[in-house]
Amino acid sequence: MWCLSRLVWITRARVQPSKYQVLEQSTKYSFQIATCGFSLIEVFVAISIATVLVTVSANWLVDTYRLYHMASVQLEGTAMLAAIVRTIGQDLHSAASVACSSHTLRLTLFSGQQYTYYVNDHLQLIRTQAGGGDAVIGANVQSFEVACKQVGVIHLLVEVVGERTESFDVRQGPSPGTP
Repeated sequence: MWCLSRLVWITRARVQPSKYQVLEQSTKYSFQIATCGFSLIEVFVAISIATVLVTVSANWLVDTYRLYHMASVQLEGTAMLAAIVRTIGQDLHSAASVACSSHTLRLTLFSGQQYTYYVNDHLQLIRTQAGGGDAVIGANVQSFEVACKQVGVIHLLVEVVGERTESFDVRQGPSPGTP
């Protein structure tokens, strides 16, 4: 409830009790101060507390968004590396022959299809099928290294932007116990 100070016209009269006669009359202006509402100091304190609460809340929201964004990027990178490992692993397991170079992998599958894996200028891991057909297997791939460690075992190292790497060995051809 807000009450404002108001200017009041006050008339004072001195009246004789028995005859109700006005013996003396004086008129004056009086500035009467209201007794309800908030003082200026209280308003400043309330504004200061509200400002501190809003600042703390805004910082908390910004930090929460940053953490969410970092976690989202990490999960995306992990999912992409898992997809790269799964795709190349499946192709290597069904490969009849493999040609390794430092940054390129060439596979010939038992079905006769030929695939070439490499990283293009846009940091995308590309799988090209002989005779046409390109597929982007992964994005933001900084490096893709291939090494033939021993007969039938291929070592792959995939590095994604943001210092995330995956290194794995895959056996060429079907597993020894597979008919």
